[in-house]
Amino acid sequence: MKKIIKITEKELKNLIPVLLEEFNINDYSDEDFVEVFVKYFRNWVKKKHGDEIGGYPMSLLFKKYTNEFLIDAEIPNENYYHNSSIVKFAKIGREIIRKQLETLPSLTPNEKFTEKYKKQLIYLIKYLNIPDYVKFNIEEKRPNEVNIEFEIDFPSMLISDNIFVPSQAFNKLKKYLEDFMGIELGSPSHGLLRLNYYARVTGGEEFIREIFNKQIKPNLKKLPSGSAIHSMKVHVDTDKFTMTLAYKQNSYNSDRQMVKQEIKKYFEKNGFNPNKIIVND
Repeated sequence: MKKIIKITEKELKNLIPVLLEEFNINDYSDEDFVEVFVKYFRNWVKKKHGDEIGGYPMSLLFKKYTNEFLIDAEIPNENYYHNSSIVKFAKIGREIIRKQLETLPSLTPNEKFTEKYKKQLIYLIKYLNIPDYVKFNIEEKRPNEVNIEFEIDFPSMLISDNIFVPSQAFNKLKKYLEDFMGIELGSPSHGLLRLNYYARVTGGEEFIREIFNKQIKPNLKKLPSGSAIHSMKVHVDTDKFTMTLAYKQNSYNSDRQMVKQEIKKYFEKNGFNPNKIIVND
């Protein structure tokens, strides 16, 4: 037997925006929530206490009727009196929206940006000159909310002559969109495009565990000045591999300086891009 779940009209009203993925409260600013509060609160005062009282100054109404209003609207009283009036209004306005007591206007389009500009994006991505070791991923779960991900294969990056900086590529993409396509960036609720980016490294842990620890590290300690090394800390980044050396107390400064040069030469000799190997102490 199928289980039937019944929901009220109020519960359905709260559920619809979630299912449609059309509303994101983070698209709006405090100014929007202040407007929501003032409009909703003043109308509530008029209904509860009459039109004449509802026309009184907001400072008086807020001081006199806030507690009653919060109870009636079933909004938790989180002691809104410790902030400025604007902050108080914005916080309560945000709760009014969360409880679906009021709605906010939105200019978010129905059609997804990546579908509308699919052909143009193909050519724009080519202009970025992304190296083979970088995988470009684009995702748009809701219209005009676009996430860009640069997936960087770390071992391949270290041996490549190409230099790729994710932030520079992202800024270049934004410039193309704005200058060549006339796209305005901003809040989707204003009908604008929000563009986010992330850079993710793959194969970094495996490189450290299987290549560096088992093969490279033992050889570095065998370098002519390798006896000066006490320990090594390594860090994986999107465009470089950083080694931080700790030296033995009885080692000479000349050996410490020499071993850094020897490490760089070792990596270069074994096919790595020396510009992507950073040796610190």
